Amino acid sequence: MTIPLSLMVHFKDRYRIFYSENDSDLLDTIIQYLDHGIRSIETAFRTRVDILFLNVILCPSRTVFDRFVRLFTRVPTDRRRIGQPQSHDIYILSPKCYKDDAPSYARDESPFYDVKEFKHNLVHELVHVWEELSSPRQAMDIRPGWFSEGLAMYISESYTEREFKVRLKDDYEKGTVPLPEEMTGEKAYTWGCILFEFLIRRFGVQKILSIITDTCEEDIISLLDTDSESMRKEFIEFAKGRIDNNAAARR
Repeated sequence: MTIPLSLMVHFKDRYRIFYSENDSDLLDTIIQYLDHGIRSIETAFRTRVDILFLNVILCPSRTVFDRFVRLFTRVPTDRRRIGQPQSHDIYILSPKCYKDDAPSYARDESPFYDVKEFKHNLVHELVHVWEELSSPRQAMDIRPGWFSEGLAMYISESYTEREFKVRLKDDYEKGTVPLPEEMTGEKAYTWGCILFEFLIRRFGVQKILSIITDTCEEDIISLLDTDSESMRKEFIEFAKGRIDNNAAARR
């Protein structure tokens, strides 16, 4: 892997963090967040996370981030994309350049980004790495986006963010409770997260973990021993409860 000469490397346990001098004060925080993410996966699935090493490339600008994304993942990038996993690597845009390179994530007050949101985003990418390394070969390319994004949103607790709750409530009030095959775009994140939580609660941790580790299927719902129509009704009731609870918490 070709690293720009301006990047240094920091080693700590299983982590290798590539960073610029301007981001050196973020190293301990990033390690803390990654440790938290690994504990969250282990707690949620009652399993051990055996990632032998993890590279975090903390990109000091959109230009550097785009260079990595294009060369190593061939996934198009835009100003809302701030992280990209690939095998043992996480490419992530430094939060210090959000103002210029990812303005929708920027804040008006120091440190000019949402610290909790940065934590969620880093853990989100870590979960994608774990899923890829834990799954059969190419399974993530075959699975629907809502499953992988819902998993990452659920474990990273991104569902606690205000933007997530607003999007969910807006869809629900419009009468939009999508079917799994309709969970695309932003809905793969918001509704995928709610559906993933529902599946965990409805079918149990071990069943969902076995889907991750042992299957390579596009139709996730077909792997569950349930009638699709009755499950949809249960899911709608579950989603309504989550939205009502969010509304009550804001009062």
